[in-house]
Amino acid sequence: MSGTSEILADQSYQPIEVSQHIVAACYNAVSEASKNQPPESSDADTPGLEDFLWQLWNNVLDTAQNSDVGQPRLVEIVRMLKDVEHHGATWRVWGAETNWNELP
Repeated sequence: MSGTSEILADQSYQPIEVSQHIVAACYNAVSEASKNQPPESSDADTPGLEDFLWQLWNNVLDTAQNSDVGQPRLVEIVRMLKDVEHHGATWRVWGAETNWNELP
C-alpha cells in the first residue's frame, strides 16, 4: 500500500483524492494477490483483501495518533470510502461478502 500513509497525512490532498488513491491501491493489491493463484471456490476469501484492509486501518490509526491531521479529515476519508460505488461487486473476507460501504 505504497504511499497511503503519506497521502493520509498530506493535507494538500482533498479527502476525495485520498479515498480515490486508497480504492485504486486496494484494487491493485487484490489484483496482485490474485495473480498465479488457482481459481478459488465462490466462498473463498478474496486474495489480498484482508491484509490490505488491516494495513489501511493501521495507517489510519497511526496517522490519527502521530500527525497533525485532524480526526475530522480522517473520518471524512473513511466516509467517502464507504460511499464508493461498488456496482454490485463484492469481495469475501472471513467467509462473508463485503464491500466498501460495510467498513466500520
